[in-house]
Amino acid sequence: MDNLVLLEIYHNKYEAEAAIGLLKSNGIEAILSSDISLGDNQILVKKEDLEKAREAIKFLEESSSQGASRESCHSG
Repeated sequence: MDNLVLLEIYHNKYEAEAAIGLLKSNGIEAILSSDISLGDNQILVKKEDLEKAREAIKFLEESSSQGASRESCHSG
């Protein structure tokens, strides 16, 4: 995929995988990139899908009781 941007960083791999599944079920291509040394799981999406992806994962943010385990990346 060309033109990728960072959507979110999750410190919990299972939350990251759930977010990837949600994005894909909403027709958004997403890539999970993990840095084992830092424990970070980065979700990358196409720049043109960024806003749609943010809207899609709001559901996870609202339903997750572990909101502190991820960081939002709100730079465009």
